[in-house]
Amino acid sequence: MTPDDADKPFRPEEVLTRQVVNRVSERVAQLRARIESLQRDLRDHLEARATLRIVLEGDGGGEWYVNVEGGAATLANAAAAPPLLTVYQKLDDFRLAAAAGAVGGLGFGGPAGQGALTRSRIERLQAIRGTLEIKVTDLPDGKELPVTIHFGSGERDAQPQTVIALKAEDAERLRKGELNPQMAFLQGRIRMTGDAALAMQIGMAMM
Repeated sequence: MTPDDADKPFRPEEVLTRQVVNRVSERVAQLRARIESLQRDLRDHLEARATLRIVLEGDGGGEWYVNVEGGAATLANAAAAPPLLTVYQKLDDFRLAAAAGAVGGLGFGGPAGQGALTRSRIERLQAIRGTLEIKVTDLPDGKELPVTIHFGSGERDAQPQTVIALKAEDAERLRKGELNPQMAFLQGRIRMTGDAALAMQIGMAMM
């Protein structure tokens, strides 16, 4: 209370309006804004249309397509659209990732929809051309777990333009949403070599 307020007559109706009536209206307005945001997010998911190509190399491997349309994804032997990107991985490395539950960690569908393939995100990814390699290091057996992602149609480049490396524990924290990618990079938990512009372009597209 200010000195000026002390000189004013006390009006209970003003207090009730400010601290009770207005707060009810404010809460309803907040809920409406939240619903509108969820509706926009839902439309962004339902309008998404893209194909991801998965190539597993080695005996027993093969080629598969994840077709995304109308809020659903299907696994098929044929592409419904030109691939947005191609993921390359050795079958043994894929098997290791599967055992760790980290296949979804390819970057498309993290906690609370983080990284999900929405219409707006797909539009941004369509502008990217280049090859990125991600290396997960310091696995329990001392091995590395690499995966290569080529953006655009066609085959991957002979050498990736950008290589990103991070420890297995940090990769798991990122997958669970416990570690912010930007903070991980600033803290040196994510190490990058090669074309920084490509990494930044991918990072902006996935926001």
